[in-house]
Amino acid sequence: MANLNVYERFRASVDMGMGIIYMVVSYFATQTAYIVENYGKGLSYSISLLFFLYGIFRVYRGFEAIRQSMKPEPKPQDRMARFKAREAEIQEDSAENSM
Repeated sequence: MANLNVYERFRASVDMGMGIIYMVVSYFATQTAYIVENYGKGLSYSISLLFFLYGIFRVYRGFEAIRQSMKPEPKPQDRMARFKAREAEIQEDSAENSM
């Protein structure tokens, strides 16, 4: 269980890091004259916008995964309490059936 939590946090941090990289790459693609001249303003800005939006999505997904992994896990119900409740149900059923 602990290993899964560690893996989830690692995966979330990778998502956040890659999202930041996508956003930085999209910024530099719009600022580099070589790319803008070769592919045109419209195409380079459109692809940069898609990269930027995908980067925001990756950062959001990583943030949500970290938030989910930090939530406390629900404690399992006490086994003895469940056993006693089930035993009481069986006794009630047997009392009703015997009448």
